Amino acid sequence: MQMISLFLIDANSTFLRIASGLLRESYGNEVQIMGMATNVHDALPQMRASQPQVILLGLSQQNLHDLESIEQIRTILPNTRIIVLGLLDMSSYRQSAQKAGAHAFVPKVALNTTLIHVIRQVTGLS
Repeated sequence: MQMISLFLIDANSTFLRIASGLLRESYGNEVQIMGMATNVHDALPQMRASQPQVILLGLSQQNLHDLESIEQIRTILPNTRIIVLGLLDMSSYRQSAQKAGAHAFVPKVALNTTLIHVIRQVTGLS
């Protein structure tokens, strides 16, 4: 099975630690975490170097401006898929993420049930 390379971005470092631990523990034979950062600006050099297949971009009310970074990420990494992880599963968040250019939206509460399926889907491995 092909490993899927991931990069995680979220303003909450505790969430990054939990999400990366869950992904490694539950899907370590499918995913490889290339790096993590608490903001898009700090992540860009690492993402350029690692060229992940998928970026998991955490979104909350405090960092809604990260949606504006999706276009920049897609310009720098045109073959990378972006999945927005939202604190709330509201249609307005989902629509804003899609309008900004994200490939998918997953509520943070669905990490252990939905995320791996969406990762497989956006990479064409489902």
